Amino acid sequence: MKKYAVISLDFEDWYHLDYFNGFIVNKTDSLINEGVNNYLEILDKNEIKSNVFIVGELIKQNKELIKKIISKGHNIGAHSSKHIKPLDQNLKEFSDDALMVYNKLHHDLKIEKFGYRAPCFSLDRKRLDIIKKIGFSYDSSKISVGYHPLYGKIDTSDFKRICKNVFRKDNFYEFELSVHNFLNKKIPISGGGYLRIIPWFIYRKLLKEYLKNNHTYFFFIHPFELTNKAIKLPSKANFISKRRFSYGRKNNILKFDKLLNLVKNYGYEFVTFEQL
Repeated sequence: MKKYAVISLDFEDWYHLDYFNGFIVNKTDSLINEGVNNYLEILDKNEIKSNVFIVGELIKQNKELIKKIISKGHNIGAHSSKHIKPLDQNLKEFSDDALMVYNKLHHDLKIEKFGYRAPCFSLDRKRLDIIKKIGFSYDSSKISVGYHPLYGKIDTSDFKRICKNVFRKDNFYEFELSVHNFLNKKIPISGGGYLRIIPWFIYRKLLKEYLKNNHTYFFFIHPFELTNKAIKLPSKANFISKRRFSYGRKNNILKFDKLLNLVKNYGYEFVTFEQL
């Protein structure tokens, strides 16, 4: 059985992080351009096409960068309109937000079919049904950890399970982010802050075990995690939030490159969600 890996970028800026929510921030102090270009450079080197989930409010000021992403063969998806956690919105607010970003991608960027990923993986079944009804082709917000306070729980019990973390209902798909069972704990080895914070020798061991025993691997990362450019963080943010933001950024490009080579060495073919 063939093995497939999907690499994805959540196209958001540093100030969209939940632990900076409510603080006054300088939005002109952006990490988008450098982080995204570093991402594209690494994928070019490895000849990989990926999925990029974009926050709608960032489209206008990043039109040229988005054109560059599309020209290199990467697929665009939606990452909400303003990066508000869906479970913090009532169903009407969430539906309006999802429809707004759907229209931006469909009309402004002229993209016909695309998927959705919720900010902070904050999605449940009621909101997933709204995503499906609006017309998104798939979702990639499911991550079965259980103990994370931001994540939602998506019931896919009436979906057909295609493989371990791919589910289908009608022509709509759910792609679940990769986790690995270790000492009775579910450890996300799907990227993001986990790649930055977990020491590489531990992350590599867990990832190797996962890659040996599975046929799909789904990975995500953010622009701020692919640049060590200094910015001024909110002065009132606590030490833990500031430390969590900065920890591991310096060496993360190297770790990302190592991860891609490791996945490749285990015989995985890199595809997009649409191709899968």
